Parts: sequence; structure tokens; C-alpha cells
Amino acid sequence: MPKNPQTITISEMKLSRRQILRFIKLSGFMPALWFGNESTAGALSFGQSSNPYSALPYWLDTLLPASHGPGALALNIHAALLSKADSNPRYASIIKQGCHWLDRQANAIAASDFAYLNDAQRIEIVTQAEQLSIPQLPKVFFLLSRHDAMRTYYSDPRSWHSLSYGGPPQPNGYIHQAKAPSHE
Repeated sequence: MPKNPQTITISEMKLSRRQILRFIKLSGFMPALWFGNESTAGALSFGQSSNPYSALPYWLDTLLPASHGPGALALNIHAALLSKADSNPRYASIIKQGCHWLDRQANAIAASDFAYLNDAQRIEIVTQAEQLSIPQLPKVFFLLSRHDAMRTYYSDPRSWHSLSYGGPPQPNGYIHQAKAPSHE
């Protein structure tokens, strides 16, 4: 029995975890958390950084690291995703919540932000997100950010050198277009 009749704790209400989750779902909090408006998403701050997107450049650089060519960080790929987020509130919410998830994972490893993790730790978190099932936010964030990062990265002419790709034949056309095909 509670000491103050106006104060009731969850343990005193004898609710199961399933009932609590059902209440959260019915109250509309969960959809607002994942796909909600900016004020709801902005109120949830898990990392130490004041920028809710601070993990994004390092996440993308983990997905597309510099090897034979520039990485996502060098090509500023995160700016394209943030530009898309400016015009699409739902996309912005997913990216923001994904970045919060990254910082929470970093906190579990004892780093303040995802940006402070080493490469092996970042890869471990990417693998976690990749292995989850589709309705979970980390998996949605992984698929969405990877797709958009790959599209942006490989459409940038600065990434073509590492692929030995000289670019599209247009507008210059094919160099030997006037010659008949030969077997040379």
C-alpha cells in the first residue's frame, strides 16, 4: 500500500511488462518516438554532444571507409543526408533517432559518443544494427543510411578513380564513334 494515496508506482500497480508496453503503444508515445515530430524527437537526448547528428559522419565513414579512394567523411556524404533530412521530417526523425541509438551503444561501451569509438568498436555496432530484424529502428536506420550513402558516394565523381571508372560517355560521346567497329 502506498504511503501517499496520490502517489502510485508501477510496482504497486501490478502491471505486467506486456501491459506496460501496450499502454505505451496505445498512448501514442512509441510512434512519436520513432516517426514523430521534431519536438518529441529533439526532447530525447542521449549523447553528450549538443548536435543530435554528431554520430552521422562517423557512422557513414564506418560504412564507407577510405581505402583506395576517399571515404564518406572525406566526401562529406553526411551533408547530403542532412540536406534530405531538412526537407523530410520523417527521414530526419529516423536519422536523429539512429544517431541517438549509436550514442547509446557507445555509452554502453564507456565512450561518450559514437565518434570517440575506435574502428573495431564502430564495426561491432554496425554489425549489431545489420543483424537486427526490419521493424527495429537500428535496422531501419542501417538500411536507409547505407542506401542513401552508397547512392551519394558512387554518384560523386571523386569516388570514381578508385573504381577505374572514367565517368559517363555523355556529354562528350564515345571517342571512336565515327569509326566502324573492329576486332582490334
